[in-house]
Amino acid sequence: KHEKRPAVVIFSAKWCGACQEAKPELTKVANAPDMQNYLFAVVDVDKAGSVAKQFGIQGIPVVLFFMNGKEETSHRISGAESADRYRAAIKKAFEK
Repeated sequence: KHEKRPAVVIFSAKWCGACQEAKPELTKVANAPDMQNYLFAVVDVDKAGSVAKQFGIQGIPVVLFFMNGKEETSHRISGAESADRYRAAIKKAFEK
């Protein structure tokens, strides 16, 4: 059964400095009142290497967007970004 809410998934690792910069920015967005209709998740590539491989993750951090269980492939974000950039990307990915 697929999650009905659009999902925002960051692939990261504990040892990745840019990931540690990206996570608090994404957390700010996830905690915003207007973002409660979205599911936010973190995938640790060291613990879930097969999942990272499945989605062709080469470098981290990378944020993927999913709608009805399918990736919105044209909207991946690589590297650490600001909360504002993540928010804009989420709106662009999901608000057609």
